[in-house]
Amino acid sequence: MFPAGEYDHIFDVDIGDGMNRKLPFNNGANIIEASDKFLAREQIGRDNSEAIHQFLRTNALNYKTRDYDNS
Repeated sequence: MFPAGEYDHIFDVDIGDGMNRKLPFNNGANIIEASDKFLAREQIGRDNSEAIHQFLRTNALNYKTRDYDNS
């Protein structure tokens, strides 16, 4: 459970300041949208967006998302 609702996954993300931030993600969700919401909520600069996109691609790779659904 995440304060904004229930999610399939809630990742702990350390952005280098020693504090873990919660990154919610649902199976089938759009990685870019999820990371953009995370960046905005945590007030993290958009220059970090590619790192968050890559984190989700790596950690959610076992789950089918629209980003990988080429069918």
